[in-house]
Parts: sequence; structure tokens; C-alpha cells
Amino acid sequence: MDRSDERPAAVAHRATLRDGWTLARTFWRDRTERGAWALLAAVVSLTFAVVWLNVRFSAWNNRFYDTLQNHDLSAFWRELRVFALLAACFIVVAVYRQYLQQRLLIRWCMRLTHDLLQR
Repeated sequence: MDRSDERPAAVAHRATLRDGWTLARTFWRDRTERGAWALLAAVVSLTFAVVWLNVRFSAWNNRFYDTLQNHDLSAFWRELRVFALLAACFIVVAVYRQYLQQRLLIRWCMRLTHDLLQR
């Protein structure tokens, strides 16, 4: 396909991605920013944990409403304890993920500001 056949939006999108990579490349390739890779790995891992917990919430929701439908009081209380445990884990993981994501963002902004002032 000839590049002249591309739509202007696709060309603009490609240029935006290229410009974004140009900004990000100096940060991610710098050997002094190895801690940023660890932060990124932690954020991605915690994101997967949040997704896993959401799947567990979905399964819990199914069991909980089955319990309500069956009028099973002992299972009801058990499912409430499971919910409390899931909710506590979710809150801890989600808050820590947000904290690490913000640390990574601040680190990146500081680096970009430093590079801008150097120029």
C-alpha cells in the first residue's frame, strides 16, 4: 500500500506515536533509570492482580446470589466473609498500584523537565 493512500488521521496518529516514543526513549534507555523498569513491572503486575480480583468478585457474585436464592443462612455469612477478604485485598492492591503509578509518573516528569532545562 502506498503511503499516499493513507488517511490523514492515520498519518497524524503515526506522527503522534513517533513523537511520544521520541520523548519516552531517553527515559527508558537511560541506565540510571533502572528503578523505573522495576516500578513499571510492579504496576503491570498489580494491574494483573486487580484483573484477577475482579474475576474473583464475579465468581463471588454468582455464589452470593445463589446463596440468597437458596435461603442458605450459613453460606450467606460465609460469602460475606469472603467478600470482606476480597474487598480488603482489592483496596490494598488498587491503592498500592495507584501509588506506584504516580511515583513512576513523577519520576518521568522530573526527568523530562530536567532534559528540557538542559536544552
